[in-house]
Amino acid sequence: MKSKNYPAIFLGAIFSLALTHGLMTGNALAHSPNGGKGGGSSLAKIQILDIFVPGAEGSPSLYNLIDNNARTRWKTGRASDRFVLDLGLAQRVSQIQMALDKHRKSGQHRYSVHISQDGMNWLPVIKNRRFNSGRFVKAGFNPINARYLRISLNRISHKDVLSIREVMVFGRGGGQSGGGPQGQKLTLQWAPSPGHVTGYLVFYGPTPSMASTQISDVSLSEPGFNAQAPSMQFDTWRDLNARPGDNVCFRVRSYGATGLSAWSSAVCSGV
Repeated sequence: MKSKNYPAIFLGAIFSLALTHGLMTGNALAHSPNGGKGGGSSLAKIQILDIFVPGAEGSPSLYNLIDNNARTRWKTGRASDRFVLDLGLAQRVSQIQMALDKHRKSGQHRYSVHISQDGMNWLPVIKNRRFNSGRFVKAGFNPINARYLRISLNRISHKDVLSIREVMVFGRGGGQSGGGPQGQKLTLQWAPSPGHVTGYLVFYGPTPSMASTQISDVSLSEPGFNAQAPSMQFDTWRDLNARPGDNVCFRVRSYGATGLSAWSSAVCSGV
């Protein structure tokens, strides 16, 4: 299929992708409602073994963030700051929590979270989200395997001071040894592309930029496919050749009579 002469309605990030986990059941095209991200009573607190500032020497008070003592704190008055949490080994993570201290000069801030297995290649799981000082932040994302979590903080006002008492990570742990590969299912869902679309191409890979291996070419007229709520189910072992501890990312492109759409944004999950 030719990839030129894109219609204007196809340009940009036109898809909203989501992944859910469960047992492989029924038709691989069957729609499975999104069960939410990072929630659920089965999540367990994961031990943080170390905390550091990338490429620099952090303040000794940085360790107050992981000392399990709500009476201690770390604060910064810089316009931006970041630190890395080290879990010691790859764990299956899906939520962070931050206990924010109320400060007389505190206000609104933004934060982002990236994860990594090797400390060099980073994948965003939370991007530029707002939060207020003095509040308790509880943020979930798709379960994914990671040893490191990098938290980036940005002040909205130069007069603000940010103070945090505790940072915690939650998930199901055991990223390298959890569960058997047989029968694991990933359901990929996305919003329908606007315009005259006749089908979708689904691509996967271990990272967002490497999600370029085509795994599916599904027509809107294919039996069992819901064009109003598109979704595909994949067996992690049989379809993706993924093993426990691996990460898998997906991207989607729509196509029609005039060509291919631009790439969607990627969505990733741990196996």
